Amino acid sequence: MGVMRRRILLALLGCVPWATTARAEPPRAAVVANERGLAHLGARPARLGPAVDAFREARRTLPADQTVARNLAAALALQARRQLDSRRPEEAATLLREARELHPERIRYRVMLAEAWIQLGSEVGRLDARDELAAVLELDPDHLVALVQLAGIDYQERRLEEGNRRLEHAKRLRPGDDRIKARQATMERELRVERLYHSLEGSVFIVRHAPTIPLQRAQTILSQCERAWTELCGRFDHYPTDRIVVTLYPPDDFREATNLHAWVAGVSDGTIRLTVRTSTTAASIERTLRHELAHHILRDLAPRTPVWLHEGLAQLAEGRDGAQATRNFARRSAPAVTELDRSILRERDARRVARYYELALAFTHALQQLQGDRGMQAFLGQLRDGKSEGEAIRAAFGRTRAELFDAWKATIPRR
Repeated sequence: MGVMRRRILLALLGCVPWATTARAEPPRAAVVANERGLAHLGARPARLGPAVDAFREARRTLPADQTVARNLAAALALQARRQLDSRRPEEAATLLREARELHPERIRYRVMLAEAWIQLGSEVGRLDARDELAAVLELDPDHLVALVQLAGIDYQERRLEEGNRRLEHAKRLRPGDDRIKARQATMERELRVERLYHSLEGSVFIVRHAPTIPLQRAQTILSQCERAWTELCGRFDHYPTDRIVVTLYPPDDFREATNLHAWVAGVSDGTIRLTVRTSTTAASIERTLRHELAHHILRDLAPRTPVWLHEGLAQLAEGRDGAQATRNFARRSAPAVTELDRSILRERDARRVARYYELALAFTHALQQLQGDRGMQAFLGQLRDGKSEGEAIRAAFGRTRAELFDAWKATIPRR
């Protein structure tokens, strides 16, 4: 790499050479260690571990030197970026707290730390992220990323008016950003619907409900949430620590707020939203709640869980019969393993969606039968640790997905 290009790169990273800041000649050992750290950072790819080690060596010689402190902070932040991209927020947060202490004026480290707290997915993490982002906006009220991230927290906590104001501010700063416009449109749409909604609070859940849904019914649903949560966390052996907002909508409000198909009864998107009709039975609400709560737990446990496994486990959680789903395929064309990877997010054909859900249920049930909860927890644990779907399923069950799928197909009764 040319000298000029290397200088530009290191400047972008927040690194500074001594020549621009030092008033006195530093010790030779510290200079050598600092230069070695800069060389590691400027390599392609950057050698982050050796860079951190070199800057720490320089810092031991000059513990009060701001040049070394800033260079170490930059290297730590780059390590944290890798951890965030690998969904390891705890490790990232540790690195970023140190980077923030070394270079407190560098707003970028505070924003990244908030990202780590958000990625943790816990209530404590969310509160820490809110505090960090609020501090950023005190320093720079026009910080676009902080505005958008804090609006996202507002959305999850259903502080829709505050979130909408932040997104309006962000839109003024970057009027051509379609993602900001889309987020604000969603926020405004839901704000119109939920402006007069009431709230109930339990130990884990906050239930918000339309004025047309009786308070007694909302209280019953809150109790159902608490019972289902305890049972499902035990089943997955995972206990998220965040509080969960459950919003109860009449059918028209649900469609206006979510923009989803009329046949959708519930959705989990960081909060949980349910359609509640006058005719909806307690048993039906229980099934839908368990389905959406399973999604919530899975996202916290293993964010890379594939869609087919998400939907299969959520259906098992609500009590659907996986064995019957397998028998139903006797009356249909034989499925291919690639059908598991079909996208159904915007699928408008209800029959195709139903086939996908039944396939996900049947195959997930077949996996569950192999080793019970232990095998499924091992599969999810591999996904949580960053393994690909193929690596995770082989590690948990000893065979490839295609081999397991063929073994399941062999159990479909012949027509």
